[in-house]
Amino acid sequence: AACMGALSDCPLGSVGTHVILSSLTNILEWCHGGEDDQLIQIASRMGRNLIMSQYHDVVAPMLLSRTVFCGERSMARTDTQQPAQKSKWEVHWRMALQLFVWVTSISGPEGVIAAQSTGSLLLASG
Repeated sequence: AACMGALSDCPLGSVGTHVILSSLTNILEWCHGGEDDQLIQIASRMGRNLIMSQYHDVVAPMLLSRTVFCGERSMARTDTQQPAQKSKWEVHWRMALQLFVWVTSISGPEGVIAAQSTGSLLLASG
């Protein structure tokens, strides 16, 4: 829950967002890289914790749509930015999307509703 609160407060491209999203996606990749029952249990617990902390229906839609809303103004690429700065928020956006897709896929009917409403939000804001 503390990580989700921090994600809500940190902009994409920040150090805090990088640490949280990298940790979650690395754990997910590590768990899906093996066939061990313990790895499957770790992935299940992480998914359950993300569902309980409302990642799929509150945090991820906010992160993903905030970037779309701000895309023209503050997140737009400019020629004065250095290459590493240009894509850091994009990498975080993709990581947030990857986690969102995974969590919605394991959360049943509630995940389907969250995916549909987030898709509509992104479509309407783009």
